[in-house]
Amino acid sequence: MRSKVYYFLGLLSVICFLTMDYFLNQKMMSLKTYSTQKKTVVLNTLPLPNPIQKSVISVPGNLQFETDFKNEVAQIDQIENDPEVIENRLQSLARQMELSDRLYLKSILNNHKSTDGDRAMAIELLARNQTAESAEILKNFTTAEYQNEHELIFKAQAIEGLAGFQDQNTALNYLNEISQKSKNQFLKDHAQKAENSLKNLIQ
Repeated sequence: MRSKVYYFLGLLSVICFLTMDYFLNQKMMSLKTYSTQKKTVVLNTLPLPNPIQKSVISVPGNLQFETDFKNEVAQIDQIENDPEVIENRLQSLARQMELSDRLYLKSILNNHKSTDGDRAMAIELLARNQTAESAEILKNFTTAEYQNEHELIFKAQAIEGLAGFQDQNTALNYLNEISQKSKNQFLKDHAQKAENSLKNLIQ
């Protein structure tokens, strides 16, 4: 649990530098020429620019959940002495999610005007929610068309979230579907790698 919190905080704290590096690399080479090792490094180290912007999304639903969600986004850059405090808080928020809350996160995830911090937190909470609806939202987001290469960061994060689902059969089926349907080689390769790693884990 502690290592997951450190990973999530690291993901959200240094994106400005890494996002710039990502797009410079795109100009020098196509995604198809990336090695599997480079793709893994890019995925595991890409956090978010401007995480404390206010969300532009407002849909009917559980107002308390929306408030808690925005508070978590606003606290992304704050340092906690005990990472377990963050872990417990995010786990508690994810466990209490209702259908309206999942639909709220879906609307954030699929809206290109949402802030980077909002979209990353939406993926994190959906992955922690561990329900069939959340898994389907992540899968559909990953297989949907994207407007720019910046969005690949979030789609890759969604793949990581799916790979961590306790329902491993669903995770494997969705990862396979992503690798088959995605038109982007980076996402195809990453989904295939996550699928193979999950298969090795459960053997």
